[in-house]
This record gives sequence, C-alpha cells and structure tokens, in this order.
Amino acid sequence: MDSKDKLPLNAYHSPSPMNELAEYICSWERKKVQWNRSVVDTSCLILDNDLKLDNRHIIKQIKHIINDFAIVWRNACQEKDKCDDDNDIDNLDAVILGYKEKLSKIVSDPTLLANYVIKASYSNISTNKTLAWSGYGDTIISNLKKNTPKIKHTQIVEVKDYVDNAKEYLGKYYVMIEDDKTV
Repeated sequence: MDSKDKLPLNAYHSPSPMNELAEYICSWERKKVQWNRSVVDTSCLILDNDLKLDNRHIIKQIKHIINDFAIVWRNACQEKDKCDDDNDIDNLDAVILGYKEKLSKIVSDPTLLANYVIKASYSNISTNKTLAWSGYGDTIISNLKKNTPKIKHTQIVEVKDYVDNAKEYLGKYYVMIEDDKTV
C-alpha cells in the first residue's frame, strides 16, 4: 500500500473514551472556567458624581504631577530598600505631602482636588495610583460608601396558613420579606 492511500491518523478526534472525556473537559472549561475579558467601568463609584470634573486643563496638569510623583516615589522606595533607617517612612510621607502641596496650588478646594486626582489616576490603567490612595484614600472610601447601591435583603419566614404570595414547600407555607439596606 502506498503512503498516498493511507488515511492520516487522527488520534485526537478518535472516538476513544479518553479523547471524548478530554474534549468534554475542554468544552466545559471554555463555558464555565475561562474568564470573560469584558470590562465594566466602575469609576463612577469612586468619584463624587455631584462635582463637575470636566476641566481638561486641570486634569492634564494633575496627570503630569502624578507621573512626576511616580518617578520620585519609585526612587524613594529603592533608596528605602537600600538602607534600614527608621526615617524611611517619614521620607515617603514627606514625598506624598510635598506632592499634595503641589496639587493644592492647582485646585484650592480639597474635595474637588481629591476627586480630580482620583479621576486622573483612574483614567488610565497603567497610571500610578499611590498618590490617590495615600493622599486621598479617605475621599475614595467616602465616595464608595456614598455611591454604593442599596442591597435587597430577603428573609424567608414560615407562616402557619396560606396567605397571599406564600409559597408551599413540603407541606409548609413560606413568605419572602424584602427590605432595602445600605452596606
């Protein structure tokens, strides 16, 4: 028999039990395990949505300061790693305070400034967020608390007799009571 007449071996797609199991596992993994790469923008939760944060000139200035801070911060952290001095934490705090002072010259209102810094930091995924969290972390947390949607809590209560909206399960009746609570 010529090599032309031979059928190519197709071991992977053969109907053997092991290959069928492997194919089933791969298809299950594609449906259930592999991550969905879609992204949901949640930046509205960390910003105060009552403020007007659309001045591009201010955002551009703040981005430049954040980029400068990232370089100085990286160098300060590298110096901190080299020496074991107790003053290193004070040096890092001084860097943050110095940049907060530079930022306060751009926008005088502290709440507005904090939200501009948060917006500029989170406008790009690769932007360093250390200044936003170290300098304005309390504002981020308060914005999160303010913007967190209410959660519905449902309580299932057994009732003796059938009432409206009651569900029967194994001969007993239950009612679902919902209430709104903030986290």
